[in-house]
Amino acid sequence: MSALKQERAATWAVASLCVLLVAACPCNATQGEKPEREVRDATDAGTWHYVSAIESGRRRVYITDASGNDRLLIRSFDAAASADGISDTMDWSKRELESTREWMACKARISSGTLADPLIAHDTWLETAERLEKRLQLDPDHLGVLRDLIAAYAHVLSFETNTSLGSNICLLGGRRISEFERKAAPLGPDDKRLVDDARSAIFYAMKLYPSVLDALQRMGDANRARPLREALVAIGQEHYSEAGGFSVGALTVRIYRNSGMSPDPRLLWEKLYFVISGRDLVAPESTTAYVLVQQGAPGREHHYLYFRAANRSQLVLIYGRNTPDFLDLRKWVEASVRSAVAGDKGGKE
Repeated sequence: MSALKQERAATWAVASLCVLLVAACPCNATQGEKPEREVRDATDAGTWHYVSAIESGRRRVYITDASGNDRLLIRSFDAAASADGISDTMDWSKRELESTREWMACKARISSGTLADPLIAHDTWLETAERLEKRLQLDPDHLGVLRDLIAAYAHVLSFETNTSLGSNICLLGGRRISEFERKAAPLGPDDKRLVDDARSAIFYAMKLYPSVLDALQRMGDANRARPLREALVAIGQEHYSEAGGFSVGALTVRIYRNSGMSPDPRLLWEKLYFVISGRDLVAPESTTAYVLVQQGAPGREHHYLYFRAANRSQLVLIYGRNTPDFLDLRKWVEASVRSAVAGDKGGKE
């Protein structure tokens, strides 16, 4: 397969994943466990109805259809906290109706227009993301807004993979995913899929392929994982095994070896990763990597070391046709990470 065809395969794979992301956050998704206690509003708020339930020690509010069978989590907070006069008997439609209208208005262009034209789709998703971000600033605890914002960012990223805007989305989108994961905990099945899908899409844009594979493994759904797996196969990045690691302060460095083969000697092909993360669960906004890549026909490969953060790659070392020794490279990376940590501590003193 030519390099151009491989790039197209990867692009369409990410686009296919974005379709899955929309399916992961419908407004009629059923989420959460069976409530320990449930209070329904008697007031009909038109199209939208609300259910309040105590689940796992938290007050969780859902938007639901008239039957109450299908619901979507929009609020979650400590059930023991007394906030804004919340009570078991309150009329949630009076509290939530206006915020629901504002939330739906952010998505009006998506709901009403056709997205067949790529340029229109790009502008529509970008505008939607901007409107949802502004709404989230006004209502930071609305999980419906946050959920849709994550999906919108994933769509924009599929158009902006190699741009500065894409770089910002890798960081901000990653933060929004982690924020949603924290605020919506414990996640229902649909929300867990959304988090896994969105993280894997961002990791792919960052070219952190071992992290993509880890995210796909956590996904546990072969059909949902297929688009990105096919993209990884096309570029020879589907076979990684962990080869140890080390810690420096609060940072963890995981080492991954690629046991596959380059599909095209003309391509820069990643063969060894040092994935640096500040969290036990690797997240895009707190993950960077040193990556050893090679280029050239077998026996005549040239090697280069890159540093990757967000969707940016910076050339660090050129080895030429000299294959770097693994232990020497490991020591160099560890020293580099220690130097960065020491510099960060020094800057905070």
